[in-house]
Amino acid sequence: MRIDQRKSNEAEVEPLREECHQRVSTLERKLYALTMERDMLRREQNKKAMPLLF
Repeated sequence: MRIDQRKSNEAEVEPLREECHQRVSTLERKLYALTMERDMLRREQNKKAMPLLF
């Protein structure tokens, strides 16, 4: 592969790499928010269930 072809391929791949990075970052933020919500709901559920055990 010639050097100019390689640079052209890298130039084509870079926007895709950036888009992929942005999508992964967005999904990581959503996952974090959902995990926090799940944990909060579990804590609330545990608080409500505690009086029933005693």
